[in-house]
This record gives sequence, structure tokens and C-alpha cells, in this order.
Amino acid sequence: MKRLLPILIFTLTGGLILAQGSFSDDFEAYNEGAYIGNQMGWSTWSGTPGGADDAMVTTEEAYSGTNSVKFESFSPNGGPADVILPMPYRLNRGSLIFKFWIYVVDGTAGYFNFQGGSSPGQSWSAEVFFDDNGAVRVVSAGTLRLEGSFEHGKWFEVEFRIDFNKNAWEGIIDGQCLGIFTNDAGLNSVGSIDFFPVNSGNPSSNASVYFIDDVSYEASLDGLEEVELDASISDITLNSRALTGTDVQIGGVLRNNGSNNITSFEVMFDGGGTQFTESFDNLDIASNSTYEFTTSETYTYEEGMNDLSLSLVSVNGQADEKTCNDVRQTTAQGITPAPGKRVLSEEATGTWCGWCPRGEVFIGIMEDRYDDYFVPIAVHQGDPMENDHIGYITSVIPGFAGYPNMVIDRMDWFGFGTVESIENFFFEDIDDAPVGTMDVGAEWDGRTLKVSNALNFDQDSESGMALEVILVENNVTGTGPGYAQINYYAGGGRGPMGGYENLPSPVPADQMVYNHVSRGSFSGHANHSIDGNYTGGDRYLANFAMNVPDTYDDSELLLVALVLNADGSVNNVTEVSLQEAIDNGFEMTTSSDDIQVINDLNVYPNPALNSTFVELDLAEGTNVRIDVINSLGGIVASRDYGKISGSYTFPVDLGNMNAGVYQIQI
Repeated sequence: MKRLLPILIFTLTGGLILAQGSFSDDFEAYNEGAYIGNQMGWSTWSGTPGGADDAMVTTEEAYSGTNSVKFESFSPNGGPADVILPMPYRLNRGSLIFKFWIYVVDGTAGYFNFQGGSSPGQSWSAEVFFDDNGAVRVVSAGTLRLEGSFEHGKWFEVEFRIDFNKNAWEGIIDGQCLGIFTNDAGLNSVGSIDFFPVNSGNPSSNASVYFIDDVSYEASLDGLEEVELDASISDITLNSRALTGTDVQIGGVLRNNGSNNITSFEVMFDGGGTQFTESFDNLDIASNSTYEFTTSETYTYEEGMNDLSLSLVSVNGQADEKTCNDVRQTTAQGITPAPGKRVLSEEATGTWCGWCPRGEVFIGIMEDRYDDYFVPIAVHQGDPMENDHIGYITSVIPGFAGYPNMVIDRMDWFGFGTVESIENFFFEDIDDAPVGTMDVGAEWDGRTLKVSNALNFDQDSESGMALEVILVENNVTGTGPGYAQINYYAGGGRGPMGGYENLPSPVPADQMVYNHVSRGSFSGHANHSIDGNYTGGDRYLANFAMNVPDTYDDSELLLVALVLNADGSVNNVTEVSLQEAIDNGFEMTTSSDDIQVINDLNVYPNPALNSTFVELDLAEGTNVRIDVINSLGGIVASRDYGKISGSYTFPVDLGNMNAGVYQIQI
């Protein structure tokens, strides 16, 4: 095969230069070891042929003749070879047919991409990965567009047929059509093609070794040849993850690639034990147009990863003329929550924050989807609803970067731009088995609210765990200016946001109702440390107390109980209404140690002034700790004496305590 130099055809009309071009290179005209960037029609990313990012002609492998170009990297970042094949001009209308042959060495990967700009580095229109597991992936704008497979250790042809007029990108691997996709706005162009060795598809190694041969393209001002009846499933839309057992309708996008209008079509869904067909009639989809549809039947998420497909059965009552683009495949994961597990969300917000309305909207969506497993708290700052909660979480959790911001289970802060960004963190935690579940009880003493948080261990605990209780109020309203919500979504210029696009900025206080409002942590944030280690079947009880202002609506109060890991992250959370907690009943703490036999117990003097003494007679050795508890249920003095037996007298210092009634807990 002879090497053909680039043939460029230029036409000048009214001062506008249009061009068509073709190119072919089989590398037979070069000597072994020659840098390809030095040859006509080629360049490198840096624009410096013969440098570190150039690649050499080799005789190790060849599809035709004896020569090819070798790309090789063993770096996790790829390179340094980075060879550019420029187009005759930046193609953004007309068509491009690009072909080459590739040989990917066993156990390694290959890669190239389409650069969208007139010079490299401006935009990546599409990236093509040949992964070391034999998968082919075509990715654009971070989205998987096409996928297929290839065989290592043999030559196969890669072809892309791109119609810029229709924004239709078709990928063909070794004669098998992967499908056609529509690129994102601004990415429907090609300025050059970039060959770069890298292994980035969950690699088993960093190796990328491949050869290319017989590279060619044809660029034309005309679109590709049309067929009369050609449709494609350009997208299948459903969440990649959902709770096991969730029923969803399947969404899709049909594109008319043919010249005839589409009046009807039939699709088949298959996957996860579900299969059905559905027809869509009385349509009028013009050429080069798309149509979004939703099936009336549903798919039920099954546990684990499931392969799903949506395929075109017929168009206008007959077979499609081009079937390779009739199927879209995806995977969906069903996630089963761990027994007793719930996930905590704490949102940093404020009425002065114009972007913060999305927190309310997104949390509402999360509650609708995952109410039994999702516990939200809105933590205010800089408005009348602020308390010490905001200062605590922003100081102890890494990554806080402004408002609105959210943290899931007190791991790391993140800016939630979409509901899916919250879901991603939710799904990461919901199937983690917790150390146990909690029973929450309460009682009123005037305006003092006493709360008991009992942790029932399902598995062994780690050292340093702790318990916490947070008071939350729903349906909070106010009349002052601090309750008016600044609203950057007013007017709709930034898109829909749960109705806020129809409200002014600020939203007047009398139109605002705030939910999930943190009213602070019981005992501040001096969490109750869990002393010692516990095993499955054990139970640990802690008491908390808070003076609750009478301005709070008791019927809207919630108690959120947490068990924290040693690093401060949330192991598990539960939420009950105040009335539910009162109905459960308040449990006063008792010793968590197992006292075998108490022969005699005496506390004297009683009443006492500055000190008292506890006399204890133990027939068998046991661990002893003495706590002094005030009328609010708080521990004001504590001492652990270790394991003892026999008769002992323990002094208890009361000199720093206020007058009142105290309990001695042994």
C-alpha cells in the first residue's frame, strides 16, 4: 500500500473559505525509528515534533506492509507520547469518516480522542477507550455514549462516521456498529485526533501498549448518505442505583436519523427478570429530531448489578433499515439497606443565602424517595434559627467551603448541585451494617426535657464511640426580617427550583415555613462517651437533658439520636417525634456493669454538705464506677475504681455542687 499525501480542496465564495479534504497514511514511506510528528499531516500535542511527546515508526507489528506506529506507556497518567492528526479545518458541519487499524497488546489498554477545537486542549468532543479487560467505551462530556468489545493481540479496524449537520456520531469496531449518539452542545466538532497511550478503565496495571496502521479520513461539506427509515435509541434514562424493590418507569430518547417522518415505533425492555414491549403511536417525528418517551410498565430494581437494554422493535410498522443503532444498554444496581440503618444529612444553610432554597427542595425530594432511611437536619447560620450546632459541625468536619453545603453521616462536606449528588453519598452508606439500633424515650419536667438514648448492640463496638441527641423542629415560622429567604432562583432565569422560580427575592417571612430546623444538641456537643467495649446483644443507656424554650411548638419537635464512631463520623441515626419518645418512656441510667452480689450498701451523711461516703460490700469481684447525677439527668461527677471485691468506703466530693437532690449511681 502506498502512502497518499493529504489532498485538500479549497473553494472561495464571497470571502468564505470552505474546504474538503482526504488523508491516508500506511507509514510505509518512513524508516524504522522515524518520528511520526515530523511527517506531513502529523504533529504533536506540544507542536514540537521529535520531542518527548512524539512516537516512532516500528516494524514490530503491522497490519499492511511492514510498518506501523507504536504507542507505549507504563505511567498511571499515560504518555509521554501524544501525537496529533490535524483536520484540514475545524469540522463542525458536513461529515467526517475516520478509519484506522489498531493492535492492543495483551493485558494493556489503548486510547484516542477527538479534539473539538482548532488547537489541542480546547475541548474533548469524544474519548475512545480500549480497556485492558477487552471493553470498548466511547465517552463524551463524562457520559458513556457507546460500548462494545475488542480482542487483544490482533488487528481490528476502528471507524467513526460523523454527520455534523445531524449531530450523529456512529462508532464501528471491527465491522460491528456500536450505535449512534448525539453529542452535547458545543462538542459537535472535530479539530484534530489525538493518540495518547493511557490505561484508565479500572486498570489491573498501568500498561498501555498499542500500534496503529492505515490511518485515513475523508472530510466533506456534505452530510452522510441518508436512508429513508432509520431510528435509534439514543438514550435510556433511569437511575443507575436505587433501593432494592423500587419500581420505576423506563425513559428513553428516540432519534429520527432517516429522511421519512416517524409516526409510530415499538420498543422492548429486557433486564433484571423483567421483559415487556410497548408501542407509541400517532406521532410525527421529523427527520433529525428526537422524541422523549416513558414506558407505562415498570422495572423493579433487583439486588446487585443488573444488565438492562432498551431496543427498537419496529418503526412505522416495519423493520428499521439500520439496526446497529437500535439498542441502548445500561446497568442498574439495586441496593438493600442494612437492617436498622438510617443515614444522617446535615445541611449548612441560612435565610441570607440565595442559593440555599435548593437545600429545602432537594431534601424534600430525598424524603419522598427514602423517607424510612433518610434523616435530614437544616443547620442555620446567620439568622434567628442559628445555634451552636453550626459552629460545631463546620469546625470538626473537614472540607467546609461555604453555603449551601451538606455533609452525609459527618464524613466530608460537599456542594450539592443535584439531587443525585446527595443520593450518591446516601447509597454509599445505607448498606453499611450499623453497630446497633437505638431506643429513644423522653419525659417533661417543667420545660426541662429529659431524653434517654439506649443503644442495642448488634455487633462488637470499637473503642471511643459516643452517643448524641439533637432537637429538631418542623414548620418553623417567624415575622422578623431574618425569616425572609433570599432567593437567587426568582424569575426563573436559573431554571426551575421547586416553585422558588415563581417567588420573589427575598421571599417575605410570612410566606416562608422552615423544616428540619436544628434547635441544638442536648448538653451542647459534649457527647456521651461509651465507656468500654461491647458485644452483640449488649445494651448501653445514656441520659440527656435540655431546657426547651416555650416559643418552640412541642407538637412539631423531633428527637434525632446518633451513635458516633471514634473518628466522629455517624455510625447510625434514628428519628422520633417528641410524643413518640414520651410514649416510649424515659429510662434512667443504671450501672452498665454486672454487680454479682451486693451484701450491704450505705450512703452517709445524707443530707450532706461538702462530702458524703458510699460504703459497699461486694461478695464477688466486679468492676465499680460511681456517678453523681443531677436532677436533669446529667452526670456531674464520675470515677471508675476498677475491679474490686470485699468492703470499701468511697468518698464523694460535693464541694463544687449546688444545693439540690442528686442520685448516686453505682
